[in-house]
Amino acid sequence: SSTRTQVTVSWVTSIPASSRAEVKNVTTGAIISSPDDPVLKTNHSVTITGLSANTLYSVKGLSATLGGQSASSSESAFRTPR
Repeated sequence: SSTRTQVTVSWVTSIPASSRAEVKNVTTGAIISSPDDPVLKTNHSVTITGLSANTLYSVKGLSATLGGQSASSSESAFRTPR
């Protein structure tokens, strides 16, 4: 059986914006994206589940304002536990 795990991404925007997170499997390039949270806020936190064990991922947060401005957090890499 495979072990599944999760990651929570948190970031702050200077103006209220939506929240979405993307996790990329560094080895395969496959991207898992969270559903877009349309609630406009400045403190964002998104959890993505269903990650594989002992795998290297990169993750970033994505936001968009009502006016159409978009921004992303810096990417950070992590390895899920075995």
